[in-house]
Amino acid sequence: MHSQSGDLLVAVARSKIVAIRKIDSVQDDTDEPSRFVFNTQPSEETLRLIGAQSPVRWSQGEQWPVKFADTEELLSMLKPLATATLGKFTVVLAADGSLRVNCPPGQAVIVTT
Repeated sequence: MHSQSGDLLVAVARSKIVAIRKIDSVQDDTDEPSRFVFNTQPSEETLRLIGAQSPVRWSQGEQWPVKFADTEELLSMLKPLATATLGKFTVVLAADGSLRVNCPPGQAVIVTT
């Protein structure tokens, strides 16, 4: 395990988070000395970040595909700005600007724009 390994492995495409997994360990790839193998598992508590804007940006033409981000900054994106309970429904305004509605089974949410 490398001493500079992180807590989460985040895949980003077009500045949006498309996958996120918890890192269990990182090892050198025995076939390619400049590559690493990440052993990961799903991260249920961070699934809500999928689709959110990445806190890390790449410059146009930048070649290095790996960036490091502060885990606390990522996790702060999970903290709601506001929460309201309406009957059995919960509405959450997330720090990433999205609105999430949790509803009981068998109920529907209708969104108009």
